[in-house]
Amino acid sequence: MIPLKLTMEGLYSYQEKQTIDFTSLTDAGLFGVFGSVGSGKSSILEAITFALYGETERMNKRDNRAYNMMNLKSSKSFIEFDFINFENRIFRIIRDFRRNSKKFDDVKTQTPTFYEKIDGNFIPLAHTDAARIINLSYTNFKRTIIIPQGQFKEFIELGATDRTKMMKEIYPELEKFDLYHKASKLNDENKSALDVLMGTLAGFEGISQENINLLEEDLGKEKDSLKTLRDVFTPISEHFNKLKTLKDDFNNLETKQNELDVKNEEKIAIDELAKETAEYEKIHQIFFQKFEDRKRTEKEYDGKNALLTSETENLGNLNKELEKITKKIDELKEDFENLPTKRKEEIDLQKIIEIKRLEKEESDLESDKKAKLENQPDLLKKKVDLEKNIEKTESEINELNKNILDAELLLVINNWFSARKNFQDDLIKLKNDGKSRKDEILRLNRELEILGIDPKKVEINFDLEKDKLKERRETMNLRKSNFDLRTQLSKYAEHLHNGEACPLCGSDEHPKIIEIEDLTAEKASLKRDFENLENDETKLADLEKKVDKIFHDRRFYQEQFNIAKEKYGETEKELNKHKETFIWKQFDAENEDNFMAARDLSNNNQKEISTRQKAIKKNREDLKDTDIKLQEITDAIKDIDIKIGRIQGQIAQNSSQIQLLKLQDFKEKTLVEVQDLFNQNLAKNNQLEKDLLELENSKKEILPKITASETRKNTLEDDVKRLDGEKTSVQDQILQLISDHQIESEEFISSVLAEGIDVIANNETIKNFNIAYGILKSSIAELEKKLKDLSFSEEEFSASETKFNEASKNVDEANRVVIQKEAELSRQKGELQKMKEHLDKKEALEKRALNLSKMINLFKGSGFVEYVSSIYLGNLCDNANERFHKMTRNQLSLRVNESNDFEIIDYLNDGKSRSVKTLSGGQSFQVSLSLALALAESVQSHAKADRNFFFIDEGFGTQDQESVNIVFETLMNLQKENRIVGIISHVEELKEKIPVSLSITKDAERGSLIEMV
Repeated sequence: MIPLKLTMEGLYSYQEKQTIDFTSLTDAGLFGVFGSVGSGKSSILEAITFALYGETERMNKRDNRAYNMMNLKSSKSFIEFDFINFENRIFRIIRDFRRNSKKFDDVKTQTPTFYEKIDGNFIPLAHTDAARIINLSYTNFKRTIIIPQGQFKEFIELGATDRTKMMKEIYPELEKFDLYHKASKLNDENKSALDVLMGTLAGFEGISQENINLLEEDLGKEKDSLKTLRDVFTPISEHFNKLKTLKDDFNNLETKQNELDVKNEEKIAIDELAKETAEYEKIHQIFFQKFEDRKRTEKEYDGKNALLTSETENLGNLNKELEKITKKIDELKEDFENLPTKRKEEIDLQKIIEIKRLEKEESDLESDKKAKLENQPDLLKKKVDLEKNIEKTESEINELNKNILDAELLLVINNWFSARKNFQDDLIKLKNDGKSRKDEILRLNRELEILGIDPKKVEINFDLEKDKLKERRETMNLRKSNFDLRTQLSKYAEHLHNGEACPLCGSDEHPKIIEIEDLTAEKASLKRDFENLENDETKLADLEKKVDKIFHDRRFYQEQFNIAKEKYGETEKELNKHKETFIWKQFDAENEDNFMAARDLSNNNQKEISTRQKAIKKNREDLKDTDIKLQEITDAIKDIDIKIGRIQGQIAQNSSQIQLLKLQDFKEKTLVEVQDLFNQNLAKNNQLEKDLLELENSKKEILPKITASETRKNTLEDDVKRLDGEKTSVQDQILQLISDHQIESEEFISSVLAEGIDVIANNETIKNFNIAYGILKSSIAELEKKLKDLSFSEEEFSASETKFNEASKNVDEANRVVIQKEAELSRQKGELQKMKEHLDKKEALEKRALNLSKMINLFKGSGFVEYVSSIYLGNLCDNANERFHKMTRNQLSLRVNESNDFEIIDYLNDGKSRSVKTLSGGQSFQVSLSLALALAESVQSHAKADRNFFFIDEGFGTQDQESVNIVFETLMNLQKENRIVGIISHVEELKEKIPVSLSITKDAERGSLIEMV
């Protein structure tokens, strides 16, 4: 992130609008922000951070942030920040607050707006998330880019877990090393695939090589049976096909003879069609073209004759029009010869019109001059009154300023009281929390007493009661075993009879059978005792569970009570320590109302001053407007006099240029009347010119038309004469052909041609019929010859057909069985192959499951991420040590220990390690600066940015002169690395060494002001 421009107004001590152009600062590579304590240096960083994230290190929302950030003399706060992100895209952020004009303490925060510069224009964005733009959260932005006061050592003092979390955020690629969930997902997918595969294998039950061998043997037998049936079927089929062919020939002969009878009837119509077609074809060949030629010639003759009549009429009309145009031209020639004189009169009228217009303009200017002179006295009086009001209001402001307290002082004291109230609220909350925890402990003690347990005990052992119940259960189990034995013996005794073998010893004789009393009562007693035992065991388990929960809850509440008590003591100490920081003798730390009254009085006076300042501003604006108006009147009168003189000169010039007309004749006429006269003459003269020009053009246009019409008329007369001769010649030829071919009349020829017979189609029909007729007669002759000495028996054919159908059915059934057997054999072979493939997949999935299980154990708990993060930290330490060694003269070094925490190697003490917390303030600054520079450098390389920006707001005051020189040399070297570093300090020695800087000064009236040095 590289800043471009920052504009602030009404923020903390910045009362007036101040703009920082960072371009010249960042171009220098190293720049500073210098000023006295409290001048507003750190507010620049806070404005940038707040613009980006809406958060500040100094205050949170609970501190009434909007009110406290706004300057007490301002009615609004405004921040506009332009910057370049790591993708070299330009963005702008605008945030502003508005003070309620009716309630001074009520400051409303407006919704911020984010823009991106695209094609030279700032386009609003749909979000306000700066982290998406600069790829850093607010917390890590404070650790790597802009480090506010008191936060410089935060990164180095972070715990291992927080530091790992930060590293993952700064280096998103660390997320790819968190492989636990990916491995777990792969394991679930593998297990799912294995389950599916096992389900699939279950469907291959019954598929084996043994079943396939049996099926192949059965198929061989079925094929042999099919071959035997086919050998029987072949001679039967051949005999049946011969009989079937003979039957078909006899049937075919009968059918063709019937077709011949039909064809003989059709032949009569075909012969008549052939006669008519031949006659039409003859007439068409001789007369059709002659008739068409006569029709065409007659049509052309009629058309040309009509055109000739039309053209003759058109020529007559054109000659009449020419005569009319010539007559009109002769009538206008006399008026046209006088047109030049009329045009000069037009020019004189234009001069007279201009003189009339100038005289009207001169009169209007005289009226305007008189009106302005009348307004001048009132404006002079208003000016004197405004000057008196300004003087009086300034005197009142000076009196009110005597009771105004310093705004920064009020802000600091107000923050002190706000912090004290927060401490007091925390004490009340902690006290209430402690009491509620104590009440819970007492309640739990009462529950223990109800259960008969001494509340002073910290735990209860139920092992003795458990052992007693265990002994009871063992005794009960012995009783039950004895009872079951006697019950079984009783059953055996009931079924023993002499001569039958004993199921226990096998003897056929039973001289003394055992006698067992009735066991019903003992069975019921045994059942009750077992139920009582189970009830006692359940009660003991419930009691143990309940007591354990009570002790657990009591320990929890006791811990919470101790924590609350400890925090109460710590908060009470912080409150007392805070009270010691109250250093303002004009106020009482225990009397906040007195301070609030003084603050309200100061604020009210400030409001009064603001009101009067607005009144002064308004009066000064009115005074300025009055002065402007007076000056405008003076300037206007002067301008009017100049315009009047110019107009009088123009009137004299125009009068001298009039040639034919007399100006005196138009003295009494108005401008409108002269204008109307001019317009009438101009229209009349223009119309004369226009009419004569149009007539001349019409004459020029009509002469070529007459010549063309005469030419067309002569051509049409020749065409009509020629076509009349052609028409007579064609008619003579037709009459001669009629005579030569002895045709009765021309009407007969027309009637024949009107039939429109399709000669080609008819001839094709006749030809096709004759061919089919000949083929049919030939087929009949061949069949009669083939069947001459043969006969056909229907009974023999039926018997052969029955035998053929039976044999064919047997072959088809045997063939169907063979096909089914072959299909099943093919299916089982395919299934066997699939089963083998699935078994191979199952073995591979089981091996993969074993490997994935090992990987899950390796990646559990983000262990791999922490390992990689420690490598990143080690690299950061190596880069940081390049600068840290120089700053400490090779006495100290930074490294990451096995616990992933930073520690210091002290080379002055045999290279032994110690905690970074043992460093002095100056040394802490040096190591923090080195590590922060290394971190920023790493972030820059990962973000692939050309340059990066780094701002420091503390630490230089802790360094001695030599250390300052070393640190400054380090910062200067960053320029060569295309790095930009800004520092905030009040150390004057640094100001002299830095090439460009901002100087912040605080003016009592205008607030903080920024100047480029």
